[in-house]
Amino acid sequence: MYFDLKPKENAEDLFDYREELQILNRYIKDKLTRMIVIKGPRRVGKTSIIKTCLKENKIKNIFIDARLLSAPTRKEFDLALINGLKGMSIFSELIDKIEEVELGVKISLSKETNLIKLIENKEFVLVVDEAQYLIGSGVDLLLAYLYDHTKIKIILSGSQIGLLDRFIGQKISSAALFGRPFAEIKLQRFNREKSLQFLKEGFKQVQKKIDEKNLEEAVNMLDGSIGWLTAYGYYSLNYQHKTAIEKTKEYGLALVKKEYEEFLSPRRISEKFYNSIMQNLLLKEMRWSQLKRALEISSGVSLTDMQFNRYLKNLLDYGFIEEKEGQYFIPDPLIIALFTNMG
Repeated sequence: MYFDLKPKENAEDLFDYREELQILNRYIKDKLTRMIVIKGPRRVGKTSIIKTCLKENKIKNIFIDARLLSAPTRKEFDLALINGLKGMSIFSELIDKIEEVELGVKISLSKETNLIKLIENKEFVLVVDEAQYLIGSGVDLLLAYLYDHTKIKIILSGSQIGLLDRFIGQKISSAALFGRPFAEIKLQRFNREKSLQFLKEGFKQVQKKIDEKNLEEAVNMLDGSIGWLTAYGYYSLNYQHKTAIEKTKEYGLALVKKEYEEFLSPRRISEKFYNSIMQNLLLKEMRWSQLKRALEISSGVSLTDMQFNRYLKNLLDYGFIEEKEGQYFIPDPLIIALFTNMG
């Protein structure tokens, strides 16, 4: 069903991602493809495509969502990896090699019991969803070793594309994964036509008639994010149109606010500059020079180009703004709604 809020795991529940699914299928089956990187804005279906491909091909895999680790550290990642290995029948022989210690799980690093030595001839897929959360953790060193010395295929996905590029070592020669070839799949938001088609087909699935004008209004307010459109369809199953819109906005605003608070948490000293950039972009799309001048006027502070570029790059890296043909803009209607409410 299109309007299920959980990530999809069956092809019939995916809308209009047939081509991307076929491409991922091909890369996974290609023995020469060692790593696959899937990029796209938040809530465009990256996780659903990965899960569907793995399930339909019955591929043994370990799926780690970096957002769900108790801390973005190598230790926590290793724990998740070990738990995944324990759950796979082909690795039952590993259980005796894993010992519990006071500070967590420790793998003996002696030659006979090295975890990597035990799994290097096994074939499975390791998925790291939202991999950019692991920047600075040392996990990239492990992934580089697995890439070079095992048969394990790696899939990395991320919605904060600038950070994901940093994690995989794009243009950063000192990065652990730098220089290793990978296949790339990019997902985009739906255009207006596809958004309307998605809603129409979703309501057809559940045999519910809905006024065309309501669909138009939903797309006007929620744009091409399949996550927001799915939420609207989900709420429409039990509520009238206006209430479904309000509940979708409430649901979306809570997610966006949490994401922005996480972004600001280590940057409180510069909070007013980030907020001011977002508030200025509510008014209209702006070029670099326009936005810098608007920020200086609204904040009352004269900024160097280096300072301004740092603020801009962070917002771009985390996906709160985007740039196209020299114009900066806020891409998500729920992000716009968040800052409209703040203003």
